[in-house]
Amino acid sequence: MVTANDVDTTPAVVYNFSNQGNPDGMFSLDRYTGIIRLARRLDYETRKRYIVGLQASDGIHTKTTSQEVIVVDENDHAPMFVQQSYKVSGGLEITTNNNVHLIFLLYSILKNQNFLPSYGNSEQKSI
Repeated sequence: MVTANDVDTTPAVVYNFSNQGNPDGMFSLDRYTGIIRLARRLDYETRKRYIVGLQASDGIHTKTTSQEVIVVDENDHAPMFVQQSYKVSGGLEITTNNNVHLIFLLYSILKNQNFLPSYGNSEQKSI
């Protein structure tokens, strides 16, 4: 929102974009309240920042300013799997009270499904 103060009460202050102040037509501006809104969805991959040029005028006096809008990236791309399935396995060895515990894990990722962990047999050996 942009605001301007005018010492006299008439004519009322009106807000507009300055020349080339609305890059790519991405914003809309309420000319009577100064509220700035998005006219279209911002996309970080397309443009990372905008400089919005604004002016306030009572018909006699005009002042200009600019505001920088920084676009924040969001994770809007779902992961893509090339293979139909993936499997990863690994083991973990834990020693407690002279005993070694072996834990085997197997993870499967299937295309278009959730991440599925499977737990293998654990084995205990004395040292």
